[in-house]
Amino acid sequence: MLKPKRLPSARCVPFVLPNLNLERGDPLQHRQRFVRISRHAAPREPCVIETAPLIVLDTMVVVSGIIGKRSGSDARTLEAIDTGRVRLALSDAWLRELTDVLGREFMSEHDPEPGRAFRAGLTLGLMGTLFRPERLDWVTLRDHNDWWLLDLAYASGADCIVTRDRRVLEAATQLGFDALMPPAFLEYLDEH
Repeated sequence: MLKPKRLPSARCVPFVLPNLNLERGDPLQHRQRFVRISRHAAPREPCVIETAPLIVLDTMVVVSGIIGKRSGSDARTLEAIDTGRVRLALSDAWLRELTDVLGREFMSEHDPEPGRAFRAGLTLGLMGTLFRPERLDWVTLRDHNDWWLLDLAYASGADCIVTRDRRVLEAATQLGFDALMPPAFLEYLDEH
């Protein structure tokens, strides 16, 4: 049995446990867990708390969450990040891509509400974790501009890539990454 290290001043420490339910076909198989160490807990019975899944979010999901319907799956995915149900992996390439997409001409046609855009920016900046992935060659994904998604998923150990891009979904799945569209990802969150 794996035993956590006791840290004197910590209430929760990261601790990875093996997932025992692999046969269920769980798309988010590798989840980090936290072990809460309390002064009142029995020494050999730590309280194990599951943490939120870590995702790599395609920038178009962010844009759709800002300019689309508030009840849409993209906006609800951003809300899941905002409330802490989901953790977000970020990288410099992700931030460059988002800046590029938000500066495109079609964005001026949609005129996003400033409050929604500001809240999304705060959510992403405050709730995201920055990673510095190495640039790799992903030959199964023809669009080199989307390689950053796979670089970030690989470097961060993300549980899932959330995207609407079917080419990214196919390539990620072929490479062994878990990738879902926002509606399927939200359905998974509701089930777990």
